[in-house]
Amino acid sequence: MTGECSTKFSLTFSGGSTSDGNFLLGDDVAMKLSYNYGADRIINGQPFSPAASQIVDVALSSLTPGTTPAAGSKTATLTVTLNLL
Repeated sequence: MTGECSTKFSLTFSGGSTSDGNFLLGDDVAMKLSYNYGADRIINGQPFSPAASQIVDVALSSLTPGTTPAAGSKTATLTVTLNLL
């Protein structure tokens, strides 16, 4: 939205989730999202207010520590909600 609008906003990412608020890909991969160079975590279903120009960091891990996810494609449906403040 840089150069387009000076309005403040929040974003909410919602989708399948793990017990700790991360996102679920397939049935065995956890996806942790953060911004501000990893300092601020994006929690599933909770709004956050990044700067107008931010990079979202993605960290993938096995849903069950110490195991390897099954081979193949992992998919998830995420809903992104933009709330102009």
